[in-house]
Amino acid sequence: MSKEDDITPSKKLVSIRIRDSHRNSVQQLAARLLVKESKLYRLAINILLSKLKDLQHQNLAGSDLLPLFLNLRGQFTDDLDLKPLQLFRVINRLNADPNKFVALNDVELLLTKEHLLRERLMSLRETHPYKDTNTDQWLQNYLLSKYSMLVSIEPTSSEH
Repeated sequence: MSKEDDITPSKKLVSIRIRDSHRNSVQQLAARLLVKESKLYRLAINILLSKLKDLQHQNLAGSDLLPLFLNLRGQFTDDLDLKPLQLFRVINRLNADPNKFVALNDVELLLTKEHLLRERLMSLRETHPYKDTNTDQWLQNYLLSKYSMLVSIEPTSSEH
């Protein structure tokens, strides 16, 4: 056991359950990168924390959080299994500034599965001016315009 692997007060041992396919991928990547699996797990955690950093700011709520949830839309439904009311509470913090309040029906759009989203957007008249051949872009155009935001959104991917 190397000094780096020793558990110090600043490091804690944790246990997680992951799919066999994910574990196999981590093993293959670690072998390819010539690093220990634990380093790859730490890298993944650091990347995740970086992407979710806006949630650590207690003063950010409502439409301030839309870019985050637009960027990670698929992962929040597939990996965290968030429900609309749950995400509504996270986004609005139950006390969001009225100028930044995000409506529940818009939160539901963030959680709508990819194969149903286009149909849902088509059924909402207020989304029609923002229509795009790319469904994710359509959703982004609609939400960012509705909440008066000019933000660069990373391309989304449904792959995990």
